[in-house]
Amino acid sequence: MAFARNGLKEVFDESEFSRWFTIDKKTWVSAEGDLERGDFDWTCFKAQQSAEYAAKALLHGLGLEAYGLSVSKLLSKLTKDLDYSKIIQEAKTLDKYYVPTRYPMHVLKGYRWTTIHVKMHYKQ
Repeated sequence: MAFARNGLKEVFDESEFSRWFTIDKKTWVSAEGDLERGDFDWTCFKAQQSAEYAAKALLHGLGLEAYGLSVSKLLSKLTKDLDYSKIIQEAKTLDKYYVPTRYPMHVLKGYRWTTIHVKMHYKQ
């Protein structure tokens, strides 16, 4: 699929986009299953992973560099012509889930991460 930017015709890499977006969709479905089971820590981790894969799908599709784990930093590589501020703020929230939902050493002694944060953020 071709698109125009600044009068130049560019090519969108649908194959690379689809490869990453397929991983994104599978991860999201897995996160929904975790949510249904009440596994909130895994739900949050996989939600962050899904967003990361979606951002990488878009960047790879556009032919842009897509390295790193931070969703907000990945999305900041997009054009500055559009206002992504709300999306970037949401991405920063997801970025906060990456470490504490995976590594128990980042949780207060005696508490599960889910007890402290996940239910509160999920309601938002």
